Amino acid sequence: MNYDLFFCGDSVTHGAELEPDHMKYRFSRLVSSEKKFTNLNVSLSGACNDWIVRKTIKFFRDGNTCKTAIIQFSAPERWSFYDTTKREFLNVGNAKTTNNFITPFMGAAHTAYYKDIYTYELALENYWKNVFFLNEYLKVRCKTIYLTLTPPVPRNDWTPDVEIASVKTIVGESRLIGHPSKEGHQKIANYILSKL
Repeated sequence: MNYDLFFCGDSVTHGAELEPDHMKYRFSRLVSSEKKFTNLNVSLSGACNDWIVRKTIKFFRDGNTCKTAIIQFSAPERWSFYDTTKREFLNVGNAKTTNNFITPFMGAAHTAYYKDIYTYELALENYWKNVFFLNEYLKVRCKTIYLTLTPPVPRNDWTPDVEIASVKTIVGESRLIGHPSKEGHQKIANYILSKL
């Protein structure tokens, strides 16, 4: 299928805390309604950047196209691991979470990773590898607008020269418990509309 707009991100782009009307008030719907554009939003609460990259590439490899992809990268600390029993990649929140979408069989992986492997530098490296890889993949396929969950992520000497707007900066105080409110989603929509 061909869409005007393709959205992929984590709980912010999914519209968490706007339930049960998240599909009506999330920024993907607001932008699409304003422009009368077709859209597909494949976001997932708890998604890590590896998942966001995989899901976006799968969209195109399945034969779909879009004019503009709006990609909302998640926190650098999030990660995924391959569960050999379930035969799929599973998303894990971050070191501060104790039950963020973690079922009992994920707890051991979560604890081991954050205790013995994770470093802030590793998180930044993985974040920018995902941004770089997806930017290179998309640049010949569609226009892109990038958002990031966190305040601007520190760059190093090889990070791609792409504009990535911080959702938290755009939204400001327009938040519910941890996610943008309806007003916050409108602010994000306005930012995207200004870039289209």
